[in-house]
Amino acid sequence: MSTTPASTPPSTTTVALFCDGSCLGNPGPGGWACLMRATTSSGVHEKMLTGGDNQTTNNRMELLA
Repeated sequence: MSTTPASTPPSTTTVALFCDGSCLGNPGPGGWACLMRATTSSGVHEKMLTGGDNQTTNNRMELLA
C-alpha cells in the first residue's frame, strides 16, 4: 500500500487543441492543421499534425482538422 502525504496536490495535465482548415476556391487546393498542446508538471509538450489535398472543399478541410 502506498502512502501519499495529504498536502501533496494531485498531478494535473491540461490539454489544448487548436485546429483549422481552408481551401483556395471551392473546390480547389486546400490544407488543414492541428496543434495539440499538453501542459504537465514536467513541462509543455506539443505535436502538430498537417495535411491537404489538391482538389477539395473548405468544409472537408475544416472537418479533417
